[in-house]
Amino acid sequence: MNHQALASFIWTVADLLRGDYRQSEYGRVILPFTVLRRLDCVLEPTKTAVLSEYAAKTAMGINPEPFLMRAAKLNFVNTDPLDLGKLVGDQDNIRANLIRYVEGFSPSVRDIFEQFDFHTHIDRLAKNGLLYQVTERFARIDLHPDNVDNAAMGLAFEELIRKFAEISNETAGEHFTPREVIRLMVNLLFVEDDDALTKPGIVRTIYDPTAGTGGMLIKGQAIENIAPGNTLSDDGHSGRTFDYISAAVTRFMRRVGICEERGSGIDKVVSETEAHQLPPPLWEQQDAAFRVPLRSRTRFGSVTPSSSAVS
Repeated sequence: MNHQALASFIWTVADLLRGDYRQSEYGRVILPFTVLRRLDCVLEPTKTAVLSEYAAKTAMGINPEPFLMRAAKLNFVNTDPLDLGKLVGDQDNIRANLIRYVEGFSPSVRDIFEQFDFHTHIDRLAKNGLLYQVTERFARIDLHPDNVDNAAMGLAFEELIRKFAEISNETAGEHFTPREVIRLMVNLLFVEDDDALTKPGIVRTIYDPTAGTGGMLIKGQAIENIAPGNTLSDDGHSGRTFDYISAAVTRFMRRVGICEERGSGIDKVVSETEAHQLPPPLWEQQDAAFRVPLRSRTRFGSVTPSSSAVS
């Protein structure tokens, strides 16, 4: 099953929501449940070992966290004995058990569900008599890494975001950047440095001021390189300098009509050098109040950032 077929299969959960949820709200249920099911499948092979380690270290009065990470071979765990399969075996207590299961995750994962406002939707689904049906449907979707690798899962999730944007009457490009556009942006970014970048030992850093879901970041980068904040007012990478800035490439692509979507401010952040190199587009006049020059260094694209993500 390719990523589009997988995303379409997952999206069939919307049939259960029709009538009780507006179309524009489907993603608020489908996206967090997709994340939950993926994590559920990822943790399944080491679940027994983690629970055993948790019980042993807790009984000894030792902080179990580092031992649990080692047992799970991941940087997150779930210490609750439940999983989605067990949850659907107790229909009468589905709400309480699901909340308990989510609370069993490591803090970093719990934060993800807090950002989804997942507890609110659990309560709403339960009130409308849909919580068990939705949970049961997701429990039947196999998202185990042996069957759906990380690349396919990432593409499927981005396809779900695109569907959510379309059904909400929003521009899909505000949430999703097609892979062919990413390849073109990378080529434009490096077009003048082919010789330097083909030499051994050369390392270049890229600043992406609007990382979004992080799908454009190079695979395998440290999560610490993603710094939440506001590109213009909250410097998430204070004191660091970078060789390239992706905003400049995106602005050029918009200027020549290749990439029309507008994201959360990427077109408002340009260097002084760039401002003199490209004629201002029509929308620049209305955005003039937000145009703050970045602190330019010696060459185009080499700037000190305002915030967000690094590749």
